[in-house]
Amino acid sequence: MKRSIASVFCSVCLCFATLAQNPNNQPAAAAGSADLTGAATPNGFSVIRGINISHWLSQVSNNHPIKYDDQDAKWLSAMGFDNVRLPIDEVELWDSTGAPIESNWTILYNGIDASLKHHLKAVIDLHIVRDHYFNAAQEGRSNPLFSDTAAQRRFLNLWRQISARLSHYPDDQVAYEILNEPVAPKASQWNEVMLKTYHSIRLLEPKRTIVIGSNMWQSAATFPLLDVPQHDPNIILSFHSYLPMLLTHYKASWVSTAAYDGPVKYPGVPVDSASAAAHYPPALVTAIKNMGGFKYWDRDVIAKNIAVAVDRAKQLGLPIQCGEFGCLPTAGRTLRLQYYKDIMSIFKQYNIAFASWDYHGSFSVVENENLHPDMELISIITGK
Repeated sequence: MKRSIASVFCSVCLCFATLAQNPNNQPAAAAGSADLTGAATPNGFSVIRGINISHWLSQVSNNHPIKYDDQDAKWLSAMGFDNVRLPIDEVELWDSTGAPIESNWTILYNGIDASLKHHLKAVIDLHIVRDHYFNAAQEGRSNPLFSDTAAQRRFLNLWRQISARLSHYPDDQVAYEILNEPVAPKASQWNEVMLKTYHSIRLLEPKRTIVIGSNMWQSAATFPLLDVPQHDPNIILSFHSYLPMLLTHYKASWVSTAAYDGPVKYPGVPVDSASAAAHYPPALVTAIKNMGGFKYWDRDVIAKNIAVAVDRAKQLGLPIQCGEFGCLPTAGRTLRLQYYKDIMSIFKQYNIAFASWDYHGSFSVVENENLHPDMELISIITGK
């Protein structure tokens, strides 16, 4: 979940975990299913194996965004990816007065054009806006989007402008994702904002594929609370999965367990509770507990959590995608690769399309600035 996530995320996931089991306490789908067919909508848009182009027009560091151009799109296509998720931030495309930053819009157009040229479908993900940031609580900020009607009007206006600028792209090539990882105090508040935005887009583009995630960081656990628009097959449901957090975000500076530098285990209980209590302050021990660090995790436990979203999508008759997943290299090579092997097997089991986080950010599939490909990891992700 890149630079994000408060410990509440794991608490939510653990509370809802039992919803993922059927009466026989088994995952909703059988292992060993056929190859992925991914997520497809009637307008011709379809995705299977994707990757996020992070820190390009979103979360840009020191005004030096990561490169994404024709060469990168060509390479990703050759590696076996068929789609890219393109996160965009309000501050990168509009200045503080609301005026478009045309130079960055040109970067976006060029990125979409390069993607389509090399047979990569594109999901335009509105990642961060001035009135909503998925890690706001962790940084002592608020999200007025869910309580301020003026903020909601500004949000709708952003989407009207996005549509006006991108509607010329074919419906079967480009999709829109309303908001990355909404974090509303109540699920009903996200549902209200999401539905207003959805209807606003639909008035302008009746057939565009719209990607919708649930509240609380797009957790699979909160999917039962998502109010999905009815009678519209051109919708893809999207969840994010980074469980277990103590493994995937080991030593990440932006999470509440950043100070924990002891060993982690997977599969198994990531952190030994007695050892943690003996060597770390109580506040950190509590953070580790809240993020599931003292709970047993393996492939089947992760699958049962994901099954909550899968079951909801089946109930609605809509395709599903995991828009983000990944594990930091700090977990160590062996554990990192085991995580990717496990989650990819879950995606295959449930026929879930996916977009790995990320191309060459913190969770990179390439090494350092030289962009040397991690072919073993890429092979696990793409199955190629």
